[in-house]
Amino acid sequence: MAAPALTATLTNTADITKYTSTAAGGRSYDGPSDTAQIRAALPHVSSTKTVLGGDIAYIGEAKSWQLLILSDGESTAYGVDAIDTLPANWSYIAGSALVSINGGAPVQIEPDISTAGAVSTLTWSDLATLAVRDRVTITFSAEPTESVVDDAGVGRTIDHKNTL
Repeated sequence: MAAPALTATLTNTADITKYTSTAAGGRSYDGPSDTAQIRAALPHVSSTKTVLGGDIAYIGEAKSWQLLILSDGESTAYGVDAIDTLPANWSYIAGSALVSINGGAPVQIEPDISTAGAVSTLTWSDLATLAVRDRVTITFSAEPTESVVDDAGVGRTIDHKNTL
């Protein structure tokens, strides 16, 4: 599901569909209607991903990444998950994931890892409940394997994309 629009206005309509002039029925009337509008205070999170220690990677050498998840909506975001898709032929380094909530002490939380072909996906489920302006920071390491050279276009002028 897509993130909610932060400025959406909701309309509630009340409608009197019928009333009569006497208890026995009498004349029947179609009543008035009225609307009220409200703006829902909805949760929203944004994410930023950065490479730590420069943007050049070498086969078999660990590269560190940082994910920042910020609650920037108008209400608490519950059950925040993060999914990170590594570039093709990169391998997550077990034990490297550290998670910090609001700048607190980092805690090691291993992601669930799934692989489709040469692409690994890291998933951290139910990381936190984030009040407005709270943040989660995830750092982890991965390395390009020797198979990375099998990708068409690999080379120093071709970027490998690691997406959050």
